[in-house]
Amino acid sequence: MSYLRTLISLVAIAIPMLEAPPAEATTQLTLERLFADPPLVGNLPRAIQFSHDGQRLGYLKTRYGATAEQEFWVMEVATGQAHQVFSLSDLLQDKTLHTRSVAAALTQHPNRIKLATFRWVPGDQAILFTLEGDLFLFDLEKARPRALTDTRAAEQATRFAPDHRHLSYVRDGNLYLLDMATRQEWQLTRSGRSTGPVRNGLPDYIAREELKRYSGYWWSPDGRFIAFMETDESGLDVTPRVTLGPNGYTVIPEAFPRAGEQNVRGRLGIMTLDGQRVRWARLPEHGYLVELRWLPDSKGMIVVHQARHQKMLEVLHLDRRGKVKKILIRETSPTWVPAHHDLDVSPDGTRLLWASEQDGPRAIFLYDMEGNRLGALTPGLGDIDEIAGVDWRNNRLFVHGWLDSPVEKHLFVTDLDPATTDLPRRVTRDEYWHRAVISPDATTFVDVETHPVRLPSVALRAIDNRLLYWIDENRLTADHPYAPFAGAHAAPSFGTLAAEDGTTLHYRLIRPDGDGPFPVIVHVYGGPKGQIVRKSWMPLWYQVAVARGYAVFSLDNRGTARRGHDFERGLFGQLGKVEVADQITGLDWLRRQPFVDPNRIGVYGWSYGGYMALKLGLAAPDRIAAVVAGAPVTDWRLYDTHYTERYLGLPDANPEAYAASDVFPEIASLKPALLLIHGLADDNVTFENSARVMAVLQENAIPFETMVYPGGGHNIQGAGPERHLHETIFRFWERNLKGSD
Repeated sequence: MSYLRTLISLVAIAIPMLEAPPAEATTQLTLERLFADPPLVGNLPRAIQFSHDGQRLGYLKTRYGATAEQEFWVMEVATGQAHQVFSLSDLLQDKTLHTRSVAAALTQHPNRIKLATFRWVPGDQAILFTLEGDLFLFDLEKARPRALTDTRAAEQATRFAPDHRHLSYVRDGNLYLLDMATRQEWQLTRSGRSTGPVRNGLPDYIAREELKRYSGYWWSPDGRFIAFMETDESGLDVTPRVTLGPNGYTVIPEAFPRAGEQNVRGRLGIMTLDGQRVRWARLPEHGYLVELRWLPDSKGMIVVHQARHQKMLEVLHLDRRGKVKKILIRETSPTWVPAHHDLDVSPDGTRLLWASEQDGPRAIFLYDMEGNRLGALTPGLGDIDEIAGVDWRNNRLFVHGWLDSPVEKHLFVTDLDPATTDLPRRVTRDEYWHRAVISPDATTFVDVETHPVRLPSVALRAIDNRLLYWIDENRLTADHPYAPFAGAHAAPSFGTLAAEDGTTLHYRLIRPDGDGPFPVIVHVYGGPKGQIVRKSWMPLWYQVAVARGYAVFSLDNRGTARRGHDFERGLFGQLGKVEVADQITGLDWLRRQPFVDPNRIGVYGWSYGGYMALKLGLAAPDRIAAVVAGAPVTDWRLYDTHYTERYLGLPDANPEAYAASDVFPEIASLKPALLLIHGLADDNVTFENSARVMAVLQENAIPFETMVYPGGGHNIQGAGPERHLHETIFRFWERNLKGSD
């Protein structure tokens, strides 16, 4: 491969060091401390939600003492006063909450009972939450909890009916309706079963994993209809998936549609609640239902439908009988049209918001309900991440995105008038990474800010960005968990390189003090929708690496997220080509740096990053000494339909594309040292991917190391296993990049 045009911004941007409190604050971080409690990053609130009236914020926190204690808190927006409403342990002392499932859990595994999330009940006088699959209400005025369900099977996909008195959910593959006051229950569908093949009201695997559609049914605003998906796995090739755990194995018959195979069949039904009559929508065949929104008058709905080949996506107007009245938007591409959920309808049902990449960077456009594009609302921005909020009453649109640099993320506001000459205005100011939660009345927002050398913080701000109150300032005080390590916190530098075609690529580098030369760990992802190089808080194992004398380098190659379709489309037709070329650009630049030992560079990645680590080890054995590949895809025929076919098409139609994208047969000539890691219960990148690599390496007598995790999913979780994972990786680096144990 030719020497790529490298330079590059000659001056990389350096970030100041983390400001440490006075005292002994130069302790080197260890893996033992990293995976112990309390968390080093602090006790940040999570699951933050505004009440429906925007006057209160609810959130969950964990208090650390002898044990980790989950708590639910409420903050008054007007005053900033916050108080703990209840702790989970106090809640579980109430015997009225001991449903059969909760009682069994208290006996068998009390420390595993978790309060994962909650929802404000309309009216904001109570919250709804789930424990062990059962539903519970907590009355905030009376400070009293009560159970709503007590069943052997879990209630899923809970929704409030528009009348605010009823609750809907899915149990055993069927939709149910519950009167919250009387606990009277009605079964709405009957074709479903808990183990399939037919289920109602739930998204199938592809919808959840790839389309990010987590809803399987939708209430009409007037409460008279429910649109729902019925999925049917019968007739599909069901591949038994064996999950190996510490106490044995489980065989799971799973309809995991691999590239080229038949997808789960699904049809959209519209149910009337009075007579429970179902009409079935007439949607295009052989595609994916991406999104559904009812129109405000309940006389119809907007459905986003993507063709299976993904080169066409349509926004359809359906009546409430399920008949297509009009194709409002049709987008086509010689590569693919991305599926997304950035869709919104005005309260009067006359206007439509839609995100598109058809004309350049991802932007938000305004349409009328005849499908006429009225204009762009976000011109001038680099790329839009998503709609953060819409204030139709005051004619304002809020989006997340970037303007100056893709390594930042900001909140922007603009008019809902495409005729305006004003460009979108940036709301968040600090030049780092922000995620905003907009209040229902769009007067305030929660700003979750992360920063490379400042601890993450959570603030309540006015919509003009004025600080109102800290929800958690997370200051680095002397008693903060990270205080002992702050003085040794290494700051990153950011810069850019140029790919073969001149495309700008962003990198991040963190290194020890001194002249070196240092061994380098290249942390790679490299795949679609991924972005590692960000001005945000970094994984703390980077600090452990620096403390042990390693530099850590990452580069976002072509194909990764937030740079527009032109940046991504290099993946079309072959995976592992332009991504590998760009990563070699980074390797060549690294090897020329005086602080880098060019003979001691290792590559580490997980999932697509694991695939990239293997591909790099095969493509650049002269530049890479060692490879750590975690949960790697190795044969794209083993991965799911929607993801894989977007880039490579159908295996039977494009066998050469699949062969060129896999790691076979080149893996038989692997030169760098290899550590292969996989969870034995991975339902995303199945263990078969690593098993095939192991078989080829063994057949060719090529030495390698491996580590498997019984019961481990696609991401290894739990303090003990996570610490073991990282210790295993660092021992591998010590042997292969430093020549010591």
